[in-house]
Amino acid sequence: MRNVMTLRGKPIVTRDEGAQLGIISGILVDQAVGRIAGLYFHKRWKKNTQFVKSSDIISVGRDFIVITSETKVQENGQSGHILSDYRNCWVTTLSGNHLGRLADVGTRDDDWAIEQLTIENGGFIQIDGTELVLGDDEILVPNHFAVQVPTGSDSSAGLGIGRFFRKLMGRPALPSSKQKKQPEHTVTPTDATTDKRKPTHGEIS
Repeated sequence: MRNVMTLRGKPIVTRDEGAQLGIISGILVDQAVGRIAGLYFHKRWKKNTQFVKSSDIISVGRDFIVITSETKVQENGQSGHILSDYRNCWVTTLSGNHLGRLADVGTRDDDWAIEQLTIENGGFIQIDGTELVLGDDEILVPNHFAVQVPTGSDSSAGLGIGRFFRKLMGRPALPSSKQKKQPEHTVTPTDATTDKRKPTHGEIS
């Protein structure tokens, strides 16, 4: 799986010419087919933006994105949604329940189809990209989707379900019963500190 939000800021180079074309500035989503349509990029010293289709991308490396040739570059992109504009937007079910804020989007390596939404604090939603609705302000998903937590994640370890969702939604956790302050022990004088015996014969009382 490829996390596409991390592509912004990476250089894009060509295989045939060995030229660096610019820096990735935007990720275009084709909502109709639920996949990444291509990438926008611009040169550091120029404001005009160019576009390359995802089908023309050969590889996505740690440091560069490689396309075949400069001939694949388009001056104008296609219609669609710029995915980077949706970072930190709410992911909401069609019934109006917030699932969390978007942190990243995962796609398949071979065809750039969307298959996962990563939510802040480590949760994720497995989803087919065609089921997403990219609205003006929020990302909508069908009602049956829920946030999953990675196995072994410390996000839910030692937390009840209520405390986990408070942490997920950024709300302070309620104090547990173990954190209750114990009452201070009050020391009182014992009988040993006070001589209450009766005087014996010959003692002055």
